[in-house]
Amino acid sequence: MPSERLQGLADTFALFGALPDAAREQIGVEMAMIGRDYLALQQVRVPKETGALESGLSLQLLLDSLRVRVGLTNLTGYRWDLFYGRIVEFGRKAQTVLVQRRKAANGRLRTARGRKRAEDIVASYTLNVKARAAAPFVMIDDADLDRIATQRLADFWSATLTKAGAQA
Repeated sequence: MPSERLQGLADTFALFGALPDAAREQIGVEMAMIGRDYLALQQVRVPKETGALESGLSLQLLLDSLRVRVGLTNLTGYRWDLFYGRIVEFGRKAQTVLVQRRKAANGRLRTARGRKRAEDIVASYTLNVKARAAAPFVMIDDADLDRIATQRLADFWSATLTKAGAQA
């Protein structure tokens, strides 16, 4: 489910802010359950050649902004190696790229002020990169999951508004 702008979101935030703490915690539980369902569906659909992409899938619950982030949510820091998940998700066109092999010192590229040194180029050649069809596993359009999420939220609001009416 890609994130989208929704009409009336400010009103929803105001309503969410006016809810009792117990109701706010319960909506967090509901959102986490929906997020876990979506994460499970992603884990089923992810290509499993090495299992690295599957292990990189995660869930973040952001209650203050009423969001759940599911997928490859942390591609910075220690999981930068999963950048190829974007290529798997969206595909890639066939292209020819220029590759420059460089000599290394102690297994590292030598740099001058953060830049690779031109005199370290050992060889240059062109590489034909094959096209790859998209294999979406993060942005899944699944009607059953949408139906389940809608039903869970409808049940939550029904119970919350019933309790609020009984207390008034």
